[in-house]
Amino acid sequence: MIPDIYSTLRQIVATPRLETDADHTVMLGIVACVPRIRFHKVMDEGKLCAFAALAKIGEQFGVALPWVTATIEQYDRLNTPEARFIKTLDKVLPKITHALDKGAALREHGVQPGDIDAINGAQYAKIVASYGADQPEALALYQSVHGYLKSVLG
Repeated sequence: MIPDIYSTLRQIVATPRLETDADHTVMLGIVACVPRIRFHKVMDEGKLCAFAALAKIGEQFGVALPWVTATIEQYDRLNTPEARFIKTLDKVLPKITHALDKGAALREHGVQPGDIDAINGAQYAKIVASYGADQPEALALYQSVHGYLKSVLG
């Protein structure tokens, strides 16, 4: 499953550069909504896709359309499994981008390969202690992607 995600996303992030909000939103939508890589069968696929598509839009632009606002507010409350899944998945995606650009963006921000365990470990602990506690599939993906990122960075 992970190589399929990487090959799909590699087409989106073809050159070493900083990930844009648009890149991130498209990748989140692919990972959350494509049927062959769904993680949790009891979740509402419509909610997953809506949260994936709108979470970053709301953060960036404060969109004021009533249904968009309502969806973003529901996501922000993190009181559904779908919202918590997308929030957890949202933290996985930058690691995929970093693996695809072989750490170029990390180095641009002054992050060295040896720092990755501490940085991702602290983030993972925060996720497990809060919104991601009931998201074993997304947490497993996080760990897998972290391992892959470490292997790419050497």
